[in-house]
Amino acid sequence: MTSLLSEQLKKHSTTPFLFLGCGISRRYLGLENWVELLKKFCICGNEFEYYYSTCDRDLPTFASLLAKDFHDYWWKSSEYDIKRKLSKEHQISPESALKIEISDYIKKRSTQTINSESLREELNILRNACIDGIITTNWDTLIEEIFPDFHVYRGQEELLTSSPISIAEIYKIHGCCSIPNSLILTARDYNSYEEKNPYLASKLLTIFIEHPVIFMGYSLSDANIRKILSSIIFCLNTDQTKILQDRLIFIEYEDDKEKWEETKTSLQIDGTAIPITLIRTSDFNNIFRELANTKRKIPIRLLRKLKENIYDLILTNDPSNKLFVTNVDKINNNSDIEFVVGIGAIRDHINTKGYEGLSTADIIEDIIFDNKQFDSHLLLSVAIPRLLKHSSYIPIYKYLKNLNIDNLQKYKAAEYKLDKAIDLEFLHYQSTKSEKNRNTYRYRTIEQICKTKPEVDSLACISFIEPERIDTEQLHDTLAKHYHKHSSYNSLQKTTFKKLVCLYDRLKFGWDPIF
Repeated sequence: MTSLLSEQLKKHSTTPFLFLGCGISRRYLGLENWVELLKKFCICGNEFEYYYSTCDRDLPTFASLLAKDFHDYWWKSSEYDIKRKLSKEHQISPESALKIEISDYIKKRSTQTINSESLREELNILRNACIDGIITTNWDTLIEEIFPDFHVYRGQEELLTSSPISIAEIYKIHGCCSIPNSLILTARDYNSYEEKNPYLASKLLTIFIEHPVIFMGYSLSDANIRKILSSIIFCLNTDQTKILQDRLIFIEYEDDKEKWEETKTSLQIDGTAIPITLIRTSDFNNIFRELANTKRKIPIRLLRKLKENIYDLILTNDPSNKLFVTNVDKINNNSDIEFVVGIGAIRDHINTKGYEGLSTADIIEDIIFDNKQFDSHLLLSVAIPRLLKHSSYIPIYKYLKNLNIDNLQKYKAAEYKLDKAIDLEFLHYQSTKSEKNRNTYRYRTIEQICKTKPEVDSLACISFIEPERIDTEQLHDTLAKHYHKHSSYNSLQKTTFKKLVCLYDRLKFGWDPIF
């Protein structure tokens, strides 16, 4: 019954990621959908219909209105005296009271016993599924209990400030009931979430390109899924979107217990047709059995540890207590060993070789998203001097600042060979395009330029703004917005983008930002 699913999974050398929605929480925990959950907490004077009509059926706005009223009710009611004393660390905004109570309710429902034997059987099969990770918008803790060895990232902030390695991980992108204020619930939460969506997309992009992704608990029309896929597609050009072909598999629940339907179809996202596999069924047993059919030779817990430590060996200066050395004869004579990682030479050589392979693109990504955890000394002594042989436009000041090098005297004492970047003047960061417009834009702001100029042209115009008038946070946000598209720019536009990254690096981290 899973012939098409099996066929799709066999096309890929990597194991799947699951993308789980509220239908999973509803199926196994009996949790309410969003409308029903908000209705349950309309206990502070106004009825559900009042909020629903006031917000014109916009649920984040509904939650905002309810949170405001619930805040006053929660603080005045003796019913919550004990809860207020026990939750002081979570009381950080007028929306916290509602989030605390919703989280407490979901926590209790997450730990309840599942009475249905057939559902318990499904989850027992799921425990053996061969998957690399899970992305979910659910707030409950069911999935952590099923996969206790997986590392959990709770909330968008936690994911964006970490360095996931895409194996044995759970990404709770809408927050978790264990951290009440991480819940994406109100209009303010959704606005903040949308602002950071490009950063989240950059974290998820590798997963979507390298793994099959199986969506469960969502409908094809789900707004959250469509927005995430839109952000992913936004990062890719037309040819690159073909990479997603055969990678997206949607499982839709059907009430008809006899129904099993597998089809090839497509999903329209922002005018782009993405081919998907669609399976409609009421019985998830066959889905989970198919995922459990593949066996790993190495337990995923160990595989994650190996990947984690090898990553650390390459990118850190101190791999002590993480490296085991043994004689090759002992490996050959030990029949229990199924997996060997061989690394030659000594520690310094390992680290140096790792940094010799870095590109300008790696450094630019780290400057914009702060996601690489580079060793600043190795970067400045090994990677950047090599890159400077081919271009002066390599960001350096962030890494100098990390080493407490914050003036020219300290730089000279450190003896790094970065003069080619150090000697750049403000004029060098400007675009060579439309130089006649230099005087036109030198006193504008980034915001003014972005409102009046096409996206690509705006970069060149921004480069002409006087440095003391540049808002570094606005410049950063503009670069982040362009990052996923700049690879499709022409050579002049790419150079302008790279120059602006270097300018941002100097203004933000350098010691002479005004030049």
